[in-house]
Amino acid sequence: MAIPSRTTQFGFFGTLGVLVIGGMLIALFLRAQDQATAANIVFGTAVGLAAVVLAWGAYAWREMLFSSGLLSLYLVKYAVILVVSVFIALVSGGPDLEVIIRTVVGTYAMATLFLLGLFLIRLVFRAGHPIIGIARTTVDEAVRMKAPLVIIVLLILLLPMLPLFIPQEDQLRYRIQTFLTWSMLITSLCLSLMTIFLAVGTVTSEIHKRQIFLTLTKPVGRAQYLAGKWIGIASLNAVLIVVSGLGIYAFATSLAAQKDVAARSGYDYLAVEEGVLAARQAVKPVPTGETGLAGLFNQRLERLRRDEPATYGQPGSPVAALPDDVRNSVQQQVLQLWYTVPPQNRTVYRFTGLVGIPEGVQSVQLRVKPKLTGSSPDGFARFALRVNDTPFPNELAPPGTDPFAFKFADNKHYTIPISTRAINERGEIDIEVFNFPPDQSSLSFNPKDGIELLYRVDSFEMNLVRSMAILWLRVALLAMIGIAASTFLGFPVACLATLLFYMAAAGHGYIAESISSYGAFPRAELPVLERIVGIPTTIIDQWAEGKYWDGFKVLIRMTGSGFIALIPSFAEYNPTPLLADGRLVSWSLLGRASLWIGLIWTGLMAVVGYLLFRAREIARVIV
Repeated sequence: MAIPSRTTQFGFFGTLGVLVIGGMLIALFLRAQDQATAANIVFGTAVGLAAVVLAWGAYAWREMLFSSGLLSLYLVKYAVILVVSVFIALVSGGPDLEVIIRTVVGTYAMATLFLLGLFLIRLVFRAGHPIIGIARTTVDEAVRMKAPLVIIVLLILLLPMLPLFIPQEDQLRYRIQTFLTWSMLITSLCLSLMTIFLAVGTVTSEIHKRQIFLTLTKPVGRAQYLAGKWIGIASLNAVLIVVSGLGIYAFATSLAAQKDVAARSGYDYLAVEEGVLAARQAVKPVPTGETGLAGLFNQRLERLRRDEPATYGQPGSPVAALPDDVRNSVQQQVLQLWYTVPPQNRTVYRFTGLVGIPEGVQSVQLRVKPKLTGSSPDGFARFALRVNDTPFPNELAPPGTDPFAFKFADNKHYTIPISTRAINERGEIDIEVFNFPPDQSSLSFNPKDGIELLYRVDSFEMNLVRSMAILWLRVALLAMIGIAASTFLGFPVACLATLLFYMAAAGHGYIAESISSYGAFPRAELPVLERIVGIPTTIIDQWAEGKYWDGFKVLIRMTGSGFIALIPSFAEYNPTPLLADGRLVSWSLLGRASLWIGLIWTGLMAVVGYLLFRAREIARVIV
């Protein structure tokens, strides 16, 4: 189909621009005259007419839309702006100039950056090497294939629109945390799906249409063919990762810059600057006494030995004589006792190692999750704090109440900023918790995350860079898995297999935990050889007792455990919760992800794909 002339293109886009921009300006003028209803009608009518024009253009140029990559993206860019305007009109209830400008400009910028990235890829991939040529062809295919192109458009649409769906009445830090969480999830999901469909589609379509005959008859090896495909997909993902990362950063910082919202609570704004848009390291408390937890463990053990010598041994006997399960039980008791503050009592928690805090950081954050061990009349925990033997005020205490009393809901996380001036020259802070409940409820903290101190060690920008790099490693692995599956499977089965791998890797932790509690199994603390021998013994014993289903459950668990052991865990390399909570996405985490996901797993899938592809007879040579 012939490409429309410049005059036709100018008329098409000019009509869209007049309808959308003209309708927006007229609506803004009417709104300035307090004619909100008329403004909404004008803007809605203009957007509706523009949608009709866009639908006509998409139908009239439907063949060219998926055959000419550059022009299709040109159309998509303006379609993105139009659809965003429609959603703005529906969500905001009227044309808010600031919201419209931020969303439309952000969408336009992301689309333009993506086009610039494609141009740079084509510029870099101009060399005549076979691998580079295949990589460039793969990138060109991505903007012509329907499924990958639709997912790319969705990604460019959804990120700028996401702030519109966050409740405006929420506190600023919660709004930014919500945006960071959902934007990372949307980016990860869209890139994963785009990668799967593109990796599988580009190989299976060339095999199905026999285009691969021309490629492999040239001096192009099968390893070069697979490497070119992977490099093309990985390069496209790198562009989308950069575009998405810039979009996430721009919208997150624009939310944080809303001074009118933050001015309602200086505490809230400080929590954003120091607690969300930051990279913080967590520190666990330690006892202030000289004995430490080891001394508390010995004291607790001797007391238990006096009461129950049959279980814990005779007083004075060596600790090494305790069985592992008994020793672990005593350790858990000691930890729980130390993290529990009885009613009308106090406990001092010392935080050490608070060094390397950058200059200009105003506060560290005490993050607590109080848990009531008794029944409180209203479900609230009440306690007071002393920092370095000085009473610490509650800045959010309502007028007329005790300014040094904290009242927090049971089993909820709360963050209390503490000035960095409280840190002594040894990098320590002593925080005393005094529990004064209206009844006899004890106050306890979970040893894992019940009470901890967080301090800033790096910038939000570098945290985001490391997070996006980990996402790229994950989709790069999916690209190699999709290519490897396509070497011996058809499009539907290869897509299903790659999607199954993706879902198993994403839900690895949940699946592993579910399998661990399904069916009787030899204890984990046993040696590996005894556990392996114990599996058939367990099955035989259960079948001998007539418990056939229990025996099959062991087989199912063994199969599931073997399957999950062959799948990498994306949960171990998931930067989203760390980024949204303002916690450090460390270089060590990125290094481990690069080693296991980027090198070992991707390399293993590459070897498997090459061996399968080499063994497959693509075409028979006739002499």
